[in-house]
Amino acid sequence: MLIFYFMTKFFVVGNVLDTERNGMNKDLTRAVNAIAYDLSTLENWTVDWAAWDDTYNFVQDIDTEQYVEKNLIDATFLSQRVSMILFLNDEGMLKHAKWFDISLGQEVEAPADFQQELLQWPGLRQLSHADSVRKGLVQSPQGPMLIVAKPVVDSLKLLPSRGVLIVGRYLNHSEMELLAAVTNLRTDISIIDGKSSSNAINISTKAFLKDAAQIWTNDDAIFGMVAVKDIFGVDKFQLVIQDPRNYYKQSFKMLRGFSTAVFLTMALFGLAIFILIDRHVLRGLISLTKDISKIKGFEDVTTDFGVKGDDEVALLSKKLKDMFDELKASHDSLHFLSNHDALTGLYNRTYFEHYLQKLAAKPEVDVGVIVCDVDGLKLANDVAGHAYGDGQLKGLAEVLHKSCPEHAVLFRVGGDEFIIVIEAVTEDELSSICQNIRQNIEDIQREKRHNIVPLSVSVGYTISNGQNSTLDEMIKKADTLMYREKLLCNQSRRNGLVQTLKSALEARDHLTEGHAHRMAKLAVALARYTGISIHRLPDLHLFAEFHDVGKIGISDTILHKKGPLTPEQRIEMQKHCEVGFRIAQSTPDLAPIADLILKHHEWWDGTGYPAGLSGEDIPEECRMLAIADAFDAMTNNRPYRKAMTTEQAVEELRRYAGTQFDPILIKKFIEVLKAEGLYSS
Repeated sequence: MLIFYFMTKFFVVGNVLDTERNGMNKDLTRAVNAIAYDLSTLENWTVDWAAWDDTYNFVQDIDTEQYVEKNLIDATFLSQRVSMILFLNDEGMLKHAKWFDISLGQEVEAPADFQQELLQWPGLRQLSHADSVRKGLVQSPQGPMLIVAKPVVDSLKLLPSRGVLIVGRYLNHSEMELLAAVTNLRTDISIIDGKSSSNAINISTKAFLKDAAQIWTNDDAIFGMVAVKDIFGVDKFQLVIQDPRNYYKQSFKMLRGFSTAVFLTMALFGLAIFILIDRHVLRGLISLTKDISKIKGFEDVTTDFGVKGDDEVALLSKKLKDMFDELKASHDSLHFLSNHDALTGLYNRTYFEHYLQKLAAKPEVDVGVIVCDVDGLKLANDVAGHAYGDGQLKGLAEVLHKSCPEHAVLFRVGGDEFIIVIEAVTEDELSSICQNIRQNIEDIQREKRHNIVPLSVSVGYTISNGQNSTLDEMIKKADTLMYREKLLCNQSRRNGLVQTLKSALEARDHLTEGHAHRMAKLAVALARYTGISIHRLPDLHLFAEFHDVGKIGISDTILHKKGPLTPEQRIEMQKHCEVGFRIAQSTPDLAPIADLILKHHEWWDGTGYPAGLSGEDIPEECRMLAIADAFDAMTNNRPYRKAMTTEQAVEELRRYAGTQFDPILIKKFIEVLKAEGLYSS
């Protein structure tokens, strides 16, 4: 009987100990991931502030008081759980610092020695590249602190960095309690006291090795510890987890009760009791142990343990199941947050990178990519506050869900940038989805849900169509098309250079703005009628707006001369095509239409300029714009003549069909005028 008892004890305790150790390794992994996630949320907030134009101006002594009063308020530190924020200018000098006690809810005096130590470390001060970052743990007088340092750049990352933003968050008692609540663990972090470990991990990379863990037990608890490097790469901390050995104690309690019952009743019942024990106790323990040994991950917790009934083994089984369910819920919550954007609920950039790797393994499937960018988000944040801007982002997420099919995968990959990836899709379906997005945005405006700064979105898309384009190339192409569309949105401020050129052109020729708008409308209508690809329409619209941009380089004497030009002046005026070509080539957003600007005065019969092209050698967009340009010029008043009637203008177009204009497009243009109700014959 004693042999039987000790064999049972050895079998159960051995499995319990293995289970405890495996569970502790998983607990340590979750704790490391939780602190790493805490660091990543601090990094995301720091990235947003470091790439904010207001911060860029602040470190250059622009709007200093307004920036501090508007942004560096107590509510910001409380909502983001930020304990420290330091601004360094481009000379490495401290521009501004604020230390905050979250538990007291008030600003506190900076620990001078610790702050000076941070400022003297080159790894935090010398971050010149726009995408560089330094993050990790440091030891402060008040205990461990998470630190993130990012260079301060403009929102477009076009200008040189102007300093460094350093943000810190104490891993104090309240912060650790928050992590414990998320992970369902009791955690404690403390200094190693000069000891080092070859297996120490870097918390900023979430790199956790099973061999790095040290696990030990006593009668009441099981302990797990892993050494953690600080931001300087020194083994400075240790992460400790303590769990009570309830399962272990309950197993021993059950064994003791079982053994007592066996010894008291053995003399009376003998073999019968042995059979009952085997049937009702040992089999249950073996089944429970086997079920526990099958658990390799949280996905295995969904099934019930095989022990049924109301005895202690069944009760233990139920309690274990409840415990695993709670752990799985905590794991699922952390897993969701690691792959999803907290604001919109869409997938985040981390999952986006993972998803691209999965798609790369399926080259045979046609993939469509849609890129969306919120126009004027910074304006919305500056005018109405970040809460309003967040509302616009959430509103766009709702629109994307509403506009896309169920199998579409939606990502928020940046502050104002969204990407939609759809497998097994056609170009017509992609075009329809983009139209749905635009229509739903218009519906929101009609409902006046964003009436301070209207929600406006620029959209671009592309599809693989069996081509060997990489997903990165497809995304860049869709992004390029989106930014061309963004040029036509006055709400966006990213087209500053283009808008400057447009303003300069309007200043030289006061007829340009209305003429260009009407001409663009006619040219796009003609293009749609001819069935031109929808991808070419943004360039056509942009071409109509800027086809005469070269007139900026023509002297006022020639440009505003009321009488006929001399031969020399005519040659000078004709140079505006080449001047416009060079301007467009030097302007990234106009570069795609540079060739069209060069050739927009070519004639069908080859007598135009500057190259004397003829027929279909002239780009189709130039032939369309020539017709729309001539019609609008004839049907609107000029200082030197009155406007023609539509009928007179149409006759002029017919007269020059085959010489100045494409005769086939002239016929189609007349059909467009009829469809628009501008002409009847």
